[in-house]
Amino acid sequence: MGWEPRTQSVPLERAWVEAVPYVKFADFDDHGYVIVDVTPERVRGEWWFVDAVREPTPGQHLGAVWEVRRGEPRLVPGA
Repeated sequence: MGWEPRTQSVPLERAWVEAVPYVKFADFDDHGYVIVDVTPERVRGEWWFVDAVREPTPGQHLGAVWEVRRGEPRLVPGA
């Protein structure tokens, strides 16, 4: 976006999450993928971010986990 990662984007992310009721998580800087795991007990999404996008690297880190548990009407942070 033209600035250092995790600096000026953080207030924008917070504003997005606060403004849109169904949005629980935002990260405008990192790049990666989501793994969705579905079991009879819950649906879980893990946001994984890669350490670099311009060259191949093995590095990645877990950015967030959210899930919906069976019988519950809302999304909650996962463990």
